[in-house]
Amino acid sequence: GMTIDESTGTIRWQTSEADGPGEFRCQVTVNRGDTALSRSDWLEIRVNEINQSPQPNAIVTQSVNLLETDMLSVKLSATDGDLPRQELSYQLSPDAPDGVQLDSKTGELTWQIGDQYANGEWNLSYFVSDGSQTQPSQGTVRVRVSKPDPWDIAQQKLRDSLYLIVTETKPGKLIVPLGTACAIDERTLLTSASVAHGINDARGRDWPVLAVDTRDFELVDPVGWKIDKVQTHAAYVRAQSIEDPQSRALQESFFDLALLTTDRELPATCDLGDVEAKVKNDQTVAFLGFAIEGGSLSNFDSMEPAFQKVQVLSVVPPPTESAIQGRPPFLLQLLGKLPIQPFGSLIIDEQGDVLAIYAFQADLPEDVDSDPVHYAVDSMHAAAFLNQKGLDLWIETNPIQPNVPTTVPNDQP
Repeated sequence: GMTIDESTGTIRWQTSEADGPGEFRCQVTVNRGDTALSRSDWLEIRVNEINQSPQPNAIVTQSVNLLETDMLSVKLSATDGDLPRQELSYQLSPDAPDGVQLDSKTGELTWQIGDQYANGEWNLSYFVSDGSQTQPSQGTVRVRVSKPDPWDIAQQKLRDSLYLIVTETKPGKLIVPLGTACAIDERTLLTSASVAHGINDARGRDWPVLAVDTRDFELVDPVGWKIDKVQTHAAYVRAQSIEDPQSRALQESFFDLALLTTDRELPATCDLGDVEAKVKNDQTVAFLGFAIEGGSLSNFDSMEPAFQKVQVLSVVPPPTESAIQGRPPFLLQLLGKLPIQPFGSLIIDEQGDVLAIYAFQADLPEDVDSDPVHYAVDSMHAAAFLNQKGLDLWIETNPIQPNVPTTVPNDQP
């Protein structure tokens, strides 16, 4: 790449990183044009090294969801144009957040992220050096840390599978919600037998019954999935009051479940009885249902799903002698303030797993001074009942015919 101007003798050579540090010699010859005389000499060139600072390679913004993991791991790297190659070293900035560590040789950066950094963006600054006297270069890893409210996630998962069961007395007339149901299959919903009773009563009056998607429902003009079949089954169990934790008096309660079948496929379903969804004493769970304000049945036009938290008082197995073959044998006692009329919905944990089927509200004895206690069927046993056991115990019910006045002669009994 070296050149010389034959007229002026100007020599040009663009050196590169590969040339330094180094010493070079080249022979230069000068000719006198009018004779054959020439003379040569050696030109000695010394190329010195000018060290370049290594340049950190860009890293895309890292996203961490603390509900999934609290550990971030990133491999840092840098580009260094110096030859021969130099060993790079990495060092954290003094203002790095707690829990950040950096391997100076490999560039492996890790961060054990604490909850105090949730829902924010953080810059992890570091320096990279090639061991020379030049200024180290600074790099940055941007980290976006999020920790969604688990109850928001649970609410969304539940809402995606929750349906409002409504009937319309006459076209364009009053829309009456009968209860809620959860979609457990493409065409099957699970609810309480009391809701099924209301459905059959409406069908007996020739009122259409629909399952309306609660994610986007409109009570003024509901569009849903027609209920074309109802199966009900009452699960008889014995529960315990909380009058005396040491010697609890037994009381009888009925916990009812019902299956509803739609005329076409539902857009969202949920899984019941996840083996990982364990119910524990003192566990906080969530309930999404429809409350009736003040106990009145006339405020349905403004009704919206209500999301509330309750506490699990205990998981109660009934006495062996009271269990009936094929029935769900376990109950939950829930301590908390729930809507006056919860309409039989689901109970979930903060991961969105279905824990129980809310089917019945039991009244405490008059001498028990406590917050209201509600009961629910453990979903693992309900799921086992639905999927494998006791299906022959399900009975399809017929619509209840409305009472028709009958004229009887005065002289007839």
